[in-house]
Amino acid sequence: MQGALQNCGLEVAFRLGREDAEVTAKTLGRVTPHTTSHRSGTHTEGAGMGEQWEEQVPHLQHLRPRHAFIRKPLGHLPWPLDLWWHRPPSQLCKVKTMPVPDPAVSAEAVAEIEEGYLRKYFRTQVEVEETLAGFRQEMRQRRRRVEVAEGA
Repeated sequence: MQGALQNCGLEVAFRLGREDAEVTAKTLGRVTPHTTSHRSGTHTEGAGMGEQWEEQVPHLQHLRPRHAFIRKPLGHLPWPLDLWWHRPPSQLCKVKTMPVPDPAVSAEAVAEIEEGYLRKYFRTQVEVEETLAGFRQEMRQRRRRVEVAEGA
């Protein structure tokens, strides 16, 4: 889904963990590349790019349920406005999604889905061991053929 949204030019982030928020802050956020610092004796206080990125991380970490940030592209301004007014290529919006009720599904239906999933995607230990034994046998045969070919 994320790829489909990116294809439309949209970047979307719901509440994120620390590491994901650090990465996403650099995708959604914007910083001023100029650093501002104040020197007082041997102590320097500043708000460089690193601090600006860091300032955006908690906003992504602490989003409430159903809240998200979306960076959307802005269209080009018509001529002649584009000659005088330069706006950024995208805009960051904070949105709240519509409530989606939890589905009401019977226990029987859930059990049927789980059983079908288990049958289709899971194997018993015996089946896995037999498959692995077959792979190992095939690899041994390939190694022997290579050794014979190299010895010839």
